[in-house]
Amino acid sequence: MTSTILAALGAAALILHTAVRLPAALTDLLRACLPLVHAVRDLHAAFNRDDHGLARRDLGDDGSISPPAQPPSNP
Repeated sequence: MTSTILAALGAAALILHTAVRLPAALTDLLRACLPLVHAVRDLHAAFNRDDHGLARRDLGDDGSISPPAQPPSNP
């Protein structure tokens, strides 16, 4: 019976020790993933631009460039 209590106390201590270290480990993991997130964002931006610096949303269905919006004229 004493060995069971000691085993339970040891297991509880190990679980608590791991639980205390878990937030720091998750923080380190997220910080390590930041360069990957930035690279994916840059890659996405590069795919959505053509050689002229125009976003794909500026191109029409046939690939033509839509005209720029005209400023309002003052009478």
